[in-house]
Amino acid sequence: MLSLQSSFRARRSSPATLVADCYASAHRAFESGDESKATHLFGVLAMLAPRDERAWLGLALCQERSGRLRAAASLYDLGATLAPTSTRCHLGLARALRELGRVTAAEAAFDAAERTCVDTEMLAAVCAARRAL
Repeated sequence: MLSLQSSFRARRSSPATLVADCYASAHRAFESGDESKATHLFGVLAMLAPRDERAWLGLALCQERSGRLRAAASLYDLGATLAPTSTRCHLGLARALRELGRVTAAEAAFDAAERTCVDTEMLAAVCAARRAL
């Protein structure tokens, strides 16, 4: 994290650049399997940009990867609340709820995911995930 902070200060980055750099670092940590670092950085991202779906998706995925589905569902739900047009947050919530056996709540989340879709590719992904119910 120190190198990330010094990088931010050294470049006197704009808020948008800070958010982008934080996301990139969090994503790299997640992809490399460092859930602790990824969770920390996605948390920083959530503080920098609470309406950025990537923060909540990243935090929730870290929880899912660790087998904590209730925590993941809560984070997806928070993301869907703060970024209500985030199809991915609604879809993640639907998947997590389905895994928890909460089928009725999962259906409602799938409905919300479908309502927020803006392209046919994402709609197809939502419909495919729903059919897996």
